[in-house]
Amino acid sequence: PCHGRYLTCAVLFRGRMLSKDVDEQMLNVVHKEKKEWIPNNVKASICDIPPKGLKMATTFVGNTTAVQETWKRVAEQFTVMFQRKAFLHWYTGEVSEPFYLKLRFPLYSISKQAHAYCNILSHLLLKGMDEMEFTEAESNMNDLVSEYQQYQDATAEEERENSTRMRMQLQR
Repeated sequence: PCHGRYLTCAVLFRGRMLSKDVDEQMLNVVHKEKKEWIPNNVKASICDIPPKGLKMATTFVGNTTAVQETWKRVAEQFTVMFQRKAFLHWYTGEVSEPFYLKLRFPLYSISKQAHAYCNILSHLLLKGMDEMEFTEAESNMNDLVSEYQQYQDATAEEERENSTRMRMQLQR
């Protein structure tokens, strides 16, 4: 990623290729993305059967600190809307009584399970979510962003320490 570091990744190679080539490429990734606190954070596998219609293919799955940018943007948009209480009435149970009654009576006639479901649904519709639950969700989102930032900062510090160590070794 442009603005982040991989914490872990997995790569699946499909098709005819030399294991040596795959190993070389994976060693490059391992050296570039080495995290002392996450041992064996890069995995690879080879399947010599290519996907239909192709000679080779690769699937890459990675967990990167760059995802924090997306979470940060979502959190900022959520905060703006929550402060304005936009769409909040959809979730806080401000449902009109006639709507509730129209929904409730047809469900009663179906079965005992539907009756139980109806009671749960009517409780949720009339009670709704508490605004505190939205505040908690906002806090959890911000914690997630901070956690990814912490990992990104840790890797940046590691890189500085490693480059300083390398310079000192070269000077000797």
